[in-house]
Amino acid sequence: MGNFEKADENELKNIQEEVNKKVEEERNEFEKNQVKRKIEPLWYTARELFEMEFPPPRWAVPGLIAQGVTLLCGKPKIGKSFLALNLGVAIAEGWKALNKINVEKGSVLYLALEDTELRLKNRLVNCNLCKYFTT
Repeated sequence: MGNFEKADENELKNIQEEVNKKVEEERNEFEKNQVKRKIEPLWYTARELFEMEFPPPRWAVPGLIAQGVTLLCGKPKIGKSFLALNLGVAIAEGWKALNKINVEKGSVLYLALEDTELRLKNRLVNCNLCKYFTT
């Protein structure tokens, strides 16, 4: 065992007070710098929607998938996972999606909640994507 000095209760109490004080200062600074957001209504009439102007969508894969959350839905075994993996890797690396569509490199969150690591690796191989990750 090493030589450790035993901290007395007062020392520990002082350290805890200093930590609590610092946390409170950080919290106050954070709250002070928060932008107060205007609360918008969660509903619109058809007329209000019709009269609104929106910027053009920003595409993750031009003409196919707009930026944001996307769900691929369909019957089992028709290739949804392979499509998502191919598109996700293309966007993450800035490659051509489906070997045809130029995409801007960007962040991707790919949730393969039902797949094992081996299954994902096999899909990379089957999509012919593994060649890009070998050295």
